Amino acid sequence: MNLIRTRLTSRLAALTTTVLLAASTASAMQTTPPAKPIAPERMAQLSEMRRQIADLWHQAEVLADDASRSAAREAADKLVAEMSKQPENTNVLDQVTLDASFFALALDGREGVSEFVIPNLVSTFTRSLEARNASVEVYFDETLGALILEGPRWQVDDAKVLAGELNAAVAQRFQDLRAAHLELLRADRLWGERDEEASRKAAQEALRAKTVNIAWNGGNLGELIAAVKNQVACNVVLSDPSLGEVSIPPLSVQFMAPEVFFRMLETLPRTDGNDFDVTVVSQSTVEPGAKSPVPNGGSMSAVTISPSSRTGNPPDNRIFDLRLLATADDQKLVIDAISFAMDAANYTSRVKVRFHEPSALLFVQGPREAIALVGEILSALELQ
Repeated sequence: MNLIRTRLTSRLAALTTTVLLAASTASAMQTTPPAKPIAPERMAQLSEMRRQIADLWHQAEVLADDASRSAAREAADKLVAEMSKQPENTNVLDQVTLDASFFALALDGREGVSEFVIPNLVSTFTRSLEARNASVEVYFDETLGALILEGPRWQVDDAKVLAGELNAAVAQRFQDLRAAHLELLRADRLWGERDEEASRKAAQEALRAKTVNIAWNGGNLGELIAAVKNQVACNVVLSDPSLGEVSIPPLSVQFMAPEVFFRMLETLPRTDGNDFDVTVVSQSTVEPGAKSPVPNGGSMSAVTISPSSRTGNPPDNRIFDLRLLATADDQKLVIDAISFAMDAANYTSRVKVRFHEPSALLFVQGPREAIALVGEILSALELQ
């Protein structure tokens, strides 16, 4: 009676085909049309007859007297024949669909539901039926996810009640296990997120300790160097102490290497004429062919700030006549072209361009090369 099959007998296979064609599993699983429920009083009478048959067969095995054993067998056979004539004893095939929670853990990656849990469930169920002297065959259909019951109708009905109770008890247990499993998954995810956040913060702090992160409100170069050294380890040398008084405008940077930061200062526009040059001396500078400086070890680069080696000639002034331009839009187009050229040639910080609309005159101040470039642009436009 304790049978677990992924394929039923030819009878069940044919019945399953009928189910698929009729699209009505519940009704097709019975060999006879659904009957009215058996009354509890009638179930009790049939159960008593079954108990009497079991007792008589037991007596036929254990009684010492041959005549008594024979009488017990005859009485049992008589009850069996009477039982077979009862309309409730018609053979039927029915099913009990297992709760979906039985398979929830399998979907979560837990193994052993079909290999271990279901066989134990069927074994427990069949032992309970044997204790009742039931003659119901029990199969498990993996495709349907259901227990298949075959036997006398009244015993199948009785077994379905028992299966429903067992189904509910095991389903509750599985739901509890699933809830615990999901809680463990949630806890693992939270710990993973905390570890990831902690690693991200640690990496950010490590990067911050090696870079310049400053919001500078303006001041002189000496004060800026002191502020940077207070934040990150670096070597900065002023070749002329007077450079410490050079004015540095407000600025704000984050996660910038010290060498890059001071090279950036060199490119800031100057209004006081105190230009300076920044030189970075590293291991590769001292030893040609050496690898670039090691970030977390080896020698640290040095930044040298010196007075600018660029020519100190005063800027030139030049006036260009744009009266040939017919409209203000034409004038704006030419001025935009000059601004683009200054930016492309890196003259923007050293050139001043002003346009006087009433007179249509363009005033340019800056290096000779920049003013010559403006002349070339206007000549190309045939304005000079």
